[in-house]
Amino acid sequence: MTKQPGDEVLAGSINGSGVLDVRVTRPAGETTLARVLRRTLEAQASRAPSQSFVDRFARVYTPAVLALALGVALLPPLLAGGSLGA
Repeated sequence: MTKQPGDEVLAGSINGSGVLDVRVTRPAGETTLARVLRRTLEAQASRAPSQSFVDRFARVYTPAVLALALGVALLPPLLAGGSLGA
């Protein structure tokens, strides 16, 4: 869209040709990206109690399941006197 002197130019606009002088009318904290980032940080800070429980549970459950799977894969052949090779 062609802009005339005095028109508002949004951040990220592309200057196709010529010289463009712009004046900043709003602080950087009012950009769409800044608002999205602020809302994302607010959402992460206000986590539901169930999310905290799941995180604590996963910290214990995940390594336990991996250790159990490793044990199931390695112990039977070793206890039966076999080898791990083919």
